[in-house]
Amino acid sequence: MQRACEDAEAVLAHPETARVSRITALIALGHVRVRRGDVDARSPLEEARTLAVPTQGLQHLGPLAAARADAAWLASDRERTIQELQTTYELARESHDPWISGALAIRLWRVGALSETPQGLAEPYALEIAGDLQGAARAWETLGCPYEHATVLALIGTEREQLQALAILERLGAAPAAQALRRHMRAQGVRRIPRGVRTSTRSNPHGLTKREAEILALLSEGLHNSAIARRLFLSPKTIDHHVSAILAKLNVPSRAAAVAMARKRLKARDD
Repeated sequence: MQRACEDAEAVLAHPETARVSRITALIALGHVRVRRGDVDARSPLEEARTLAVPTQGLQHLGPLAAARADAAWLASDRERTIQELQTTYELARESHDPWISGALAIRLWRVGALSETPQGLAEPYALEIAGDLQGAARAWETLGCPYEHATVLALIGTEREQLQALAILERLGAAPAAQALRRHMRAQGVRRIPRGVRTSTRSNPHGLTKREAEILALLSEGLHNSAIARRLFLSPKTIDHHVSAILAKLNVPSRAAAVAMARKRLKARDD
C-alpha cells in the first residue's frame, strides 16, 4: 500500500497533472489512507468527489464510492456504508460493468443491504455471494490482491484463516481492519492472537512511524508545516499533530532541537 500511496502523491505533486489523472490519484491516495487508518484520509476523497461528481463517470464514481464506504464500514457505521454505495451501485448496474458492480455489490451484500442476488459480477465477488468463500479467497490471491484476499479469509471464520488474514493485514499496515479482526477473534474466544507492530515503527530507534520519519526529514530541509502539508497532500492540522508526536517521541522541546538531533544522527551514520 505504501508504494501505491507514493505513486499517487507523485502524480498529485506534478504541476501538469490532468484532471482525470488527478481524480484517480486522489481516490487511490484516500483509499490507501482509509485502509491504513491515517489521520487525514478524508481530504483526498472529498477533493476527488468535488472533481468526479460533475463528470458522472462511473470509472471514478465507483472506486470513490467503494473507498468512502470502506471508511464507514471500518468505523462500524452500517447506515453510512449503505448511503455511500446505493446511488452509484444503481448506476453501475445500468452499465453492466462486472468489476465496478461487483466492488459495490459485495459491500452492500456484507452489510445485508441487498434484497436480491446480483448477477453478472466479476468472479471473486460472484463466488463470495454464492457462498464459496474459499474460492473467492483463492481468486483474490491469484489476482495478487492481498487486502481483498485477507478480507475474505477473515470472513471464512475459522481460526486458521483468521490468523492468516491477520498476518496479511499486518504486513500491509492495514491497522483498522487488523484491529477489527482482533476484536472479533477475541469475542470468539481465540487465544494467543498476535499483537503486531509495524516494522517501520519497530525499526526506528525513537519509535517514529514511517510518516513521522518522513516529516522529520522534511523539517530538516527547512520546510514549514504548510509546505510539508502541500508536499505530502495532508492538511496543516495533520502535520501539526505529527510534529507534536515527533517532539514527544524524541523528548525535545522544539522543532529546531528535533532537526538538530536528526542531522546529528544522520552525520553519525554517514561517518
